[in-house]
Amino acid sequence: MTLNSIIFLALPFAIHDFDRNTRISQPAGTCLKRLIRQLWERNRIGLIAFVLAAAVSLFFVLRLGIFWVYWSDPAHRDQPIEGWMTPGYIAYSHHVPKELIADALDLTPGRHPHTTLEDIAEESGRTVEELKILLNAVIAEQQRVAE
Repeated sequence: MTLNSIIFLALPFAIHDFDRNTRISQPAGTCLKRLIRQLWERNRIGLIAFVLAAAVSLFFVLRLGIFWVYWSDPAHRDQPIEGWMTPGYIAYSHHVPKELIADALDLTPGRHPHTTLEDIAEESGRTVEELKILLNAVIAEQQRVAE
């Protein structure tokens, strides 16, 4: 099966006068350039929509891969709580619901998701150490209940 026939079968709606008899005697990429030019001339909105959809899909696939690699590393699980951590990071690391951590810290639902424990401690008038002790107790209780 030649490149021309693959392209012809994949995008029949965009190819009205595509030369199916063209052989590989042309330089590599010439057929694809011609196809893209025809798509741009005849179905510009469709081509733009396709490129945008492909870019968004690529973004989410890369994001999924990065998160999967990061959280697959055992060094990122059950980390000791630090001041730079966000409540969501703590919840992921210790496998507890985010709502449990938010309730323990008395966080409002509309709060910025990247607020660190240091910021929360400063706003609530407590120290980071107090928050660490509180969160460790909540996490230990949740893990005890889960077992």
